[in-house]
Amino acid sequence: MHRRIHLLGWLVLAGCGGGWSTIDFAALPTAADVAPHPGVVLDDTLDIRFDLDQAKNAPFATLTRRRTMRLFEPSARHHATAWAWYAPDHQALLDLRVRVVDARGHDRTYDRDDAEDAPLRPSFVLFSDRRSATLKPPVVPDDAVVETRVVTRVDDLRLYGAWFTLGDTLPVRHAAVRVSMPVGWSIRWRTTRLGEPVERPPTERVEAGRRVLEWQRHDLPAIVREPHGPPAWQVAERVHVQLAEWADRDGPQRGFETPEQLSAHMHALHAPRAEVTPPLKALAAGILEGAPPAPRERARRLYDWVQRNIRYCAISVGLGGWVPHPAEQVKDVGYGDCKDKANLLGVLLAADGIPSRQAAVYAHDGFPLPFGLPTVVGNSNHQILVVDLPEGPVVADPTTRVVPFGALPAADQDAELLPFTADGAGLMRSPLAGPEANTADDVVRLTVPADGGPLTGTFVLRRTGTRAAALRSTLLTQPAARHAEAVAPFVALRGRPALAALVTEGVEASRPGVPVTVLGQVRPGSAVAAQLRTFRLTDLVDPAIFRLPATGKRRTPVDLGGPRTERLRVALALPPTWAASLPPPVELDDDHLRYTLRWAREGDTVHVDRTLLVRRARVPAHEYDALRVTLAAIRAAERSPARIAPTEAHR
Repeated sequence: MHRRIHLLGWLVLAGCGGGWSTIDFAALPTAADVAPHPGVVLDDTLDIRFDLDQAKNAPFATLTRRRTMRLFEPSARHHATAWAWYAPDHQALLDLRVRVVDARGHDRTYDRDDAEDAPLRPSFVLFSDRRSATLKPPVVPDDAVVETRVVTRVDDLRLYGAWFTLGDTLPVRHAAVRVSMPVGWSIRWRTTRLGEPVERPPTERVEAGRRVLEWQRHDLPAIVREPHGPPAWQVAERVHVQLAEWADRDGPQRGFETPEQLSAHMHALHAPRAEVTPPLKALAAGILEGAPPAPRERARRLYDWVQRNIRYCAISVGLGGWVPHPAEQVKDVGYGDCKDKANLLGVLLAADGIPSRQAAVYAHDGFPLPFGLPTVVGNSNHQILVVDLPEGPVVADPTTRVVPFGALPAADQDAELLPFTADGAGLMRSPLAGPEANTADDVVRLTVPADGGPLTGTFVLRRTGTRAAALRSTLLTQPAARHAEAVAPFVALRGRPALAALVTEGVEASRPGVPVTVLGQVRPGSAVAAQLRTFRLTDLVDPAIFRLPATGKRRTPVDLGGPRTERLRVALALPPTWAASLPPPVELDDDHLRYTLRWAREGDTVHVDRTLLVRRARVPAHEYDALRVTLAAIRAAERSPARIAPTEAHR
């Protein structure tokens, strides 16, 4: 551990030929200058230096990230943490340092010896040779300047590119990307914001015999993630860099220029792992015993077997992050990650004469990432399969148990994907399921006791498509003894209703359109019963859709949660002597969604029938005002008061 205290103004050497800056607090922005933000990024610079490794006769890149921040409040302290991931085969961590300088001019320096160094192992990874180093200063004063420095070396530059976000959740005074390379080498670059190209060419110069390209930005406002908007890194401007041309001892070399070239290269890496061995051919024959001859039905059966019999778990060593294990090995151990499961399914299909193609995709959270420069890193985080049936290609993801063949998880839909073929394939887009494929048809029947006691009743949940996936996952991953508690959030009643006597059907995903059904007894929370004499719909059930701010300009698209049709029917059985005064029907229809709400009384029962049909996955910022008007009208409809009470009290 190395902690040094120096007077302000001294230069603290950081090793690797670099140093810390000299800090003059009087010249820095104050808390008042950046309010209401808890800090400011003074400088954020990424230096990318391309060179030739003479021993390997291959290019490599040294990436140096330097950040200087002034942090004023405890809520900004997480910005003081420096983090890097590394792996022995292609990305080495060369330096990791943090300096904290307080307002009196004293500083403390922390280096890699002070970092927490651990395997980079998400919950689904059994073993990985990737590691993460996290350097978090134990003490950061309320007013401090923090400098971080991370230096990594990246090899195998055909697969890897570098990208940098010009911006932060704090205001940024200066941000830059500098790329240095020998004269005669070249890069391919792209700048984007929200996935769309931004025309911002770099400056260029020759310095000390090297070619230098640089992007700079000044006085960037803090990135604010808007409600139901994309993450900060997609909102900010990004620079993506790829080594395009270089020279080694064998002469001029070129990186991948097109997705097709990358596709062919990835196919070559995958092909040795996709051998149709006799055991796998026998396995396919056993799975398909008695199956009809239709290729789609045979593909579905093989998909179902991989989906249900190969557990999702990863071992990632070396190129194992991008290349699957041999298919027969995955079959023998009974587990694998997305690449392993997709590859095994592709081999089983090939054993039955059904062609397919592995494909890389970026699994998203509502905002698909357009494919950038032809590199693997930065464009994909998931691998699936394109099954080429006589009637056309079917994009399939056997990773999860909750999505049937012919459908896709929401994270895979409407995304650019790159199939791998020997000749090289171009990009294609995965399908986006419409509102008729993603449905919720829920019914709640409650009895209102005359004495004001608790409500009791029954419920039925019936879901398909993306509306079914989360419910299926809950039922498959939770023990039966916890199903009532785990399913309660899916019942639209306000509060946390108590469920009992559950019956389930269709839990295993079988075919698109086949619903998962859960029914049982329900008792709403006491707060619901207390509201019932004069109440709004939202006092009884959850709102149909989220709220948006009533005023303000929108800068980013709105994620509507995907196309879907959600119908909720509530029946309130009243005591015979009770009367009811109900709101009028409401019907709204625009380019984004359709909404209906109807109240009715039949005999002693009050019926509420609500339907929300969402036509689109996202709404662009320029259509935000129209969407906001519709959502406000939905909220007003669900806040219209209804009144039920004994006849004497109602007069």
